[in-house]
Amino acid sequence: MASLEGDISVRVVLLWIGAAAFVYLLAGPIATTNPSTSLMIALGTIVIIIAFLSTEAAIYILICSMLLSPELTASQGGIAEERSVAIRVDDILILLIGFSWFAKSAIRKELGLFPHTPLNRPIIVYTAACVLSTAIGIGVGRISALSGVFYVLKYIEYFVLFFMVTNYMTNSKQAKAFVITALVTCVIICLYGIIQIPGGGRVSTPFEGQGGEPNTMGGYLVLMGAIVAGLYLCSSSPRQKRWLAVLIGLIVLPLLFTLSRASWVAAGGMYLALIVLSDRRVILIFSAVLIVALSPILIPKQVTFRAISTFQSIRGYSGTEKIGGLSLDPSTSSRITTNRRAFEAWLQNPIWGYGITGAGIFLDSQYFRTLVELGLIGSIGFLWLVWTAFRVGKHNFLNAKSEFSKGLSLGYIAGLVGLLVHGIGSTTFIIIRIMEPFWLMTAIVLLLPTIEEVEQEVEEEIQGEELPATPLARRSRPV
Repeated sequence: MASLEGDISVRVVLLWIGAAAFVYLLAGPIATTNPSTSLMIALGTIVIIIAFLSTEAAIYILICSMLLSPELTASQGGIAEERSVAIRVDDILILLIGFSWFAKSAIRKELGLFPHTPLNRPIIVYTAACVLSTAIGIGVGRISALSGVFYVLKYIEYFVLFFMVTNYMTNSKQAKAFVITALVTCVIICLYGIIQIPGGGRVSTPFEGQGGEPNTMGGYLVLMGAIVAGLYLCSSSPRQKRWLAVLIGLIVLPLLFTLSRASWVAAGGMYLALIVLSDRRVILIFSAVLIVALSPILIPKQVTFRAISTFQSIRGYSGTEKIGGLSLDPSTSSRITTNRRAFEAWLQNPIWGYGITGAGIFLDSQYFRTLVELGLIGSIGFLWLVWTAFRVGKHNFLNAKSEFSKGLSLGYIAGLVGLLVHGIGSTTFIIIRIMEPFWLMTAIVLLLPTIEEVEQEVEEEIQGEELPATPLARRSRPV
């Protein structure tokens, strides 16, 4: 006992010494920088303190910042690929909160750091592939060291949120609170998107750079739409279903006006997954047929034109690609051309790839980007990670103990299918505004059935202890 108290006191003393040194080092930069930078430093310090004191508060901060944080543009890039990179406040928050979480876990070792989950091994393999392939690229001069470190962090930062939630969440109330917070954030994003519609153009998320990112908005809405649809299909509460139906309507409208063809196809894949997995597939099929029948009336002209324009080439454009004899528009043709270039480049370096940004090809496809940057090893790690996440979702869907858990798992699987389709035309699995909610839901879906099973066993034990032991006691029990 004495040694334990001595160990704790030493940690506390070291903590105070570290805090004092941190404040001392921070005082100089704050005094000499402009007010906006000083404010950012102060806010970052506050976030670190909050995250250190309360992991739950840190998780709520991250959930609320999803799609609601400003973009900070920085010029980064490898030697082979110089480009402007979007750094979001989310990126900074995850790193700051992750640092605080690591420090807290180091001081209080009973908290643990990386809880054992079925996803640990594929995460390790994928992360190792990112690090090693990029390190090789730096070693041979394809990538600058600063760029390599920056992009590796961008690729794996979402895992911090996953491990934080799996390490912290202990009851179903927390899970529901996290999901509700994510849904409220989704409502705000949908309302923001709907407000943009009368102004024309493509709907995008808040605080984007010049031109916006409609494809990101679309991928996010596909994921959240799947979650809401899963909860709706598995709910028996009329009141809850009414609210979820309203939210589905709020999601569909801005999704259409993103004019993101990759997102529309992803929504189709997500809906197909719901039909296959749900017990209410007859209603889903009937709804799909009804929507198709009424589409000439319901679908806005901008959406129809955008879909048709996929197969309309432009005269004089030399890079037109064809599929099945149909000529494609310049945007789709360009994607096919760059994907072909990426595949040809991969053949020259198939095992480890060129490292992140090392290939010198700007790609809008998750699969070709992973292949050319991380090679065969990284691609296997990525596919293993996705397959394991799918298996976890399916297992928990089949073994769910409540409507909420079953609906969330159903929506998660459908959302994952939708994101996999979305990844054909977008680098979906490295976009922070899509991956933050995805890995949040992954952690909740992974833990929730086990948590509910434990809670059910505890409740049964309590009820068993409360039951009277004798027939006389049962007769004397008040009705």
